[in-house]
Amino acid sequence: MVRKIFIYVFLAMVLGVLFMLGAGSRFKFFQREDKLDGAYVNAAKPVFSMQNWFDGKFQEQADAFFNEHIIFREWLIRCRNQIDFNLYGHVHAEDVFVGKDEYLFRPTELHEMNGLYRFSEEEWGRRIRQLKHLRQLLSKQNIPLIIVIAPAKSYFYQEHVQPDKLNIQDTTFYENFVSRLARNGISFIDMNAYFFKMKTQASYPLYCKTGIHWTEYGAIIAMDSIMRYAGSKTGKKLPGMLWNHITIKDQPSDLDNDVMKSINLLKPIKPGALAYPQLRFNYTDDVYKPNMLVVGDSYYHALFNNGIHKNITGGNSPFWYYCYEEYASAGTKLLEEKDFLNAFEGIDLVMMIYSPPNLFEPFWVLPQKIEALTKD
Repeated sequence: MVRKIFIYVFLAMVLGVLFMLGAGSRFKFFQREDKLDGAYVNAAKPVFSMQNWFDGKFQEQADAFFNEHIIFREWLIRCRNQIDFNLYGHVHAEDVFVGKDEYLFRPTELHEMNGLYRFSEEEWGRRIRQLKHLRQLLSKQNIPLIIVIAPAKSYFYQEHVQPDKLNIQDTTFYENFVSRLARNGISFIDMNAYFFKMKTQASYPLYCKTGIHWTEYGAIIAMDSIMRYAGSKTGKKLPGMLWNHITIKDQPSDLDNDVMKSINLLKPIKPGALAYPQLRFNYTDDVYKPNMLVVGDSYYHALFNNGIHKNITGGNSPFWYYCYEEYASAGTKLLEEKDFLNAFEGIDLVMMIYSPPNLFEPFWVLPQKIEALTKD
């Protein structure tokens, strides 16, 4: 009798679980609000046909679709990720690794530091020629060219990278880049060196352990210096950033926590206290908001997305993300050849801003395209 009761209870539990899985997937019960982060393609709902059935495509589509819509899927994935993170220090995200003390990094930064990016002497000569051509073209139109080397977390927090991941050469690509520009009389702002110098002097963190880019506070400090430099180049007083109050938060903003979100853990890594200045901008009568074309990588996203770009520049001030996509007041679009032909119309200054890993190829896209379109 006891045995029969046990069997009935067990079967009822199994049926209950199966019902929850089926009904939950069908009627969206128990859905989590915090969906998984990251880029992925949703599985399409399977379409039945005789051909799909016999060649096996329907079964593959159905398997992918129901696997994606199973109840508790997000929670189970986060559980798996948390276990692998706690036991092995492993994360299930492309282009992310865990350093010492749970600091998160991108491997591409180490590629540059470890000497995987190199130019021959001939190639360096060609690239510098293209950059000088761009500078000369802009100079004829009285448009200053401001080159900014954004920092890299792997340089800033090198002590938190495991020694077996570092194989630093005598000269990194970043160091070679700085040397070549200096030798050829090409001015630039080196925020990578500046941030490292400020590491022990800054009042608040310039990097978050769970983010890959500078903190919002670090971005503000950097942009304030950049705009002062730009003012000296244009001969005009440009908008400055001021703050009377700084809010300290233990919970980072999405911008400061960008990599943490992508690894989808149950228990987030605690980054420590971060600073968020309450900004205001000086718009006195003698202040000029320049029309500025910014060409750069994701380091500038923090400045564009938090409204700083809009508040310190004029109405015609697009941000060209990797010279591939344009972000502007009119919206977002993919860049075409005609955009490069008319790139500098109504522009007061051009800023190129890239972090060390992107100095190898992305930095040179604009000089290469302009040379190809304007050469005799």
